[in-house]
Amino acid sequence: MRVLKLGCSLLMTLSALTLAAGEVVVTAGLECNAVTPLNAKRAEWRQYGTINKDDSKEIWVSCPLDRIDASAFSERHFSAALSVFNIETDSDSLAEISCYLREILGAKRISGTALEASLAPGEQKLVGACDIEPTDPASAFIFVCKLPPGTGISSLMTETHLPDKRNSLLAQQLENAGIACDT
Repeated sequence: MRVLKLGCSLLMTLSALTLAAGEVVVTAGLECNAVTPLNAKRAEWRQYGTINKDDSKEIWVSCPLDRIDASAFSERHFSAALSVFNIETDSDSLAEISCYLREILGAKRISGTALEASLAPGEQKLVGACDIEPTDPASAFIFVCKLPPGTGISSLMTETHLPDKRNSLLAQQLENAGIACDT
């Protein structure tokens, strides 16, 4: 009888932890799509991600994000990040990547958060937005990014969690790495 009580108690504790901090889902940057057919001609999908192969022009890509446990009866918030990189080695200048985390419902953009990263040649960085309260349980989230020549996206990370950044494993990982997790 005591073993059964201990087992139930442990199970309830683990369930509470799982509800508070969600599971971080990591997806390859290959999921990103060029925004226009002209951008698609300048993009390249390699095993390590989507990159802008053009020598002189920027491209725009759209990256769909997975949102787990979205429910009308849930007070779940959402955190997301992406890993951007600069493969250029011939230049001393920084590459400026601009991304927007957008919440979309139907054909309407509901909200957006701007994110930026300055990358030295050969550098990779994470940028993210944390503890976002979805406007509608049926809404979707995407990153839309402007990639300068020689830059790309290697991975996308998402997490659905209880309100507050302290309940987000992804937000904690970003902040532990010294990266501000914008909201």
